[in-house]
Amino acid sequence: MVRQHGRSARRHAHGGKHGLSRARLRRQGNRSPDGQRAGGAFGHSRLGLRHPGAHPTGRACRQFEPRGRHRRDAVRGKTGSSEAVSSTRKLLLTNGAVVVAAVVLDQLIKYVVVSTMALGEAIPIFPFLALLHARNTGIAFSMFADVGPLGLAILASVVLVAVMILWVKTPPERKLTHFALAIVTGGAIGNLIDRLSLGYVVDYVYFHTPAFSFAIFNLADSFISVGAFLIILDELILDPLRQRRTRRRRSID
Repeated sequence: MVRQHGRSARRHAHGGKHGLSRARLRRQGNRSPDGQRAGGAFGHSRLGLRHPGAHPTGRACRQFEPRGRHRRDAVRGKTGSSEAVSSTRKLLLTNGAVVVAAVVLDQLIKYVVVSTMALGEAIPIFPFLALLHARNTGIAFSMFADVGPLGLAILASVVLVAVMILWVKTPPERKLTHFALAIVTGGAIGNLIDRLSLGYVVDYVYFHTPAFSFAIFNLADSFISVGAFLIILDELILDPLRQRRTRRRRSID
């Protein structure tokens, strides 16, 4: 009894020398600097995350890492975001190419008409269609001819900016609307180039019948008209159909 009591006293004295017993030192060694036990509340979670806890020496710990299904979801999320960026970039490049093609084609035809036909000259193609070299001081289909070149240039610029804003706000999945806005933009730029460089727009397409004569227009006007029609078609008919199909698929799933 005396020996055991002496050993116990020596162990207690050894622990008291440092102010803590060995068991207490081990417990403190398993705690993180902020008081949380390693592998405790932050060691595991229901989401399958693992955290090694704070190291007793104060070294930095690894961050939370997803495991299992959550790791697959994280990888899919990164892949989906990269695919969305790639799709948006491809859409921008395609629409930009459409705009450039529309402007180049419009300006090329106008150059051929101006360089090969005298002003007022007409070349019949069909009984109802002819090429007629004319100058338009108005906007599309000779409207607002009394506004003046500067006023029409400002009006065309405002319309072009409005179209660009609408284009930016259009969802990427509405590809027909994007194409329509691209040809509208190309047509507006083509006519704006004429107006700023010449003070008028070169027209050359002339529809007529013995009883009716339509306004003379050009390819840029056609781009604007067809694009506006496609936008209305997609907005009023095609997009509601897409939304209805999407709701139907979700209800089935």
